[in-house]
Amino acid sequence: MPPDPTEVKILDIDMPESAVHAKASESAPVVSEARLVERARSDAEAFGQLFERHYDTILNYTYRCTLNVAVAEDLTSSTFFKALRGLPKFRPHVPFSAWLYRIAVNEVRMHWRAESRRRTASAARARQGDLERTYFEQGPNECAEDDLARRQAYARLHGAVSQL
Repeated sequence: MPPDPTEVKILDIDMPESAVHAKASESAPVVSEARLVERARSDAEAFGQLFERHYDTILNYTYRCTLNVAVAEDLTSSTFFKALRGLPKFRPHVPFSAWLYRIAVNEVRMHWRAESRRRTASAARARQGDLERTYFEQGPNECAEDDLARRQAYARLHGAVSQL
């Protein structure tokens, strides 16, 4: 029998065509997202189905924002954990995917905010280390008195800078 021209066929390049038809016939019935979200409030398996439906989308988003697979996986995991914890507060008139995406956006923002603070603190520590090396490196012809004077001058300078 010739193929039906109205039939939509999705082919997986890595699978033979016969396996595609077998895979399509084995799939479970599609449950509406709203019904699945309602079930997920009390059923971990239902939340697992939501996780499977949206994991790739959220992972792709977090990866595009960070360009780091490990960080993207952590942010995706955190997104789903927060979604699970916040499920009782979920409002059904908002699509679950939009709500989940908003959680992911906030996770990425918090990641970059924390990363910025880490970089700022790291740069400040590096500048402090440079200043200490400049003041505390003893020259070949210096005595202990010169070293003591240099340390006292550093303490005064450090105190003045701290008051700014």
